[in-house]
Amino acid sequence: MADHADRVNDPGNRAVDRIIAVLFVTLALFLAFPMRFFFNIGTGIDQSWRLAFHIARTQGAVFGKDIVFTYGPLGFLSTRLPFEDLKPYLLISDVFLYANLAFVLVYFVRIRRSYLELVCGLLAVFCFGSHINVTSNLVTILFGLFVFFLFFDLKHRSRFALLMAGILSVLVFYIKLNLGLLSVALMLSYSLALP
Repeated sequence: MADHADRVNDPGNRAVDRIIAVLFVTLALFLAFPMRFFFNIGTGIDQSWRLAFHIARTQGAVFGKDIVFTYGPLGFLSTRLPFEDLKPYLLISDVFLYANLAFVLVYFVRIRRSYLELVCGLLAVFCFGSHINVTSNLVTILFGLFVFFLFFDLKHRSRFALLMAGILSVLVFYIKLNLGLLSVALMLSYSLALP
């Protein structure tokens, strides 16, 4: 135990740890970065509802009245169709997503006990990052971040974590209703259980 404390308190080791932490977070975010900004429009039933969804949005259809679907008014963030009017929204969504992922990665680096854990973390990001395409599974990733922030608040009693969990819960609700109902129910239950 004393060896570990001496190693952590040594300024040379702290500098090396910081460099490794920066490299880890940078590499992990790079691996999770999408291969392309937009998804291609193809043929088939999935593409038809995505296009219909976009047309309804651009024509000002009211969700729940004019159009009823499991995706909500922000569902276009998941479909990522190649329309120029979506670019600013997708860019804001991506910045928000990757800022949250960076927070989780930095937290992971701080609580890790060995470099082997960092290697395992990089392998996980590589396996689940760009190959699955983080942005195509946006609502699932946001729900995972929501759960992370709930647990973070449970452990650290952080208003920031609670605020982020609330924001993520609402985003998930407005992107996809079925997972959104679960996130809102969990958020309400957690909020009512707080001391």
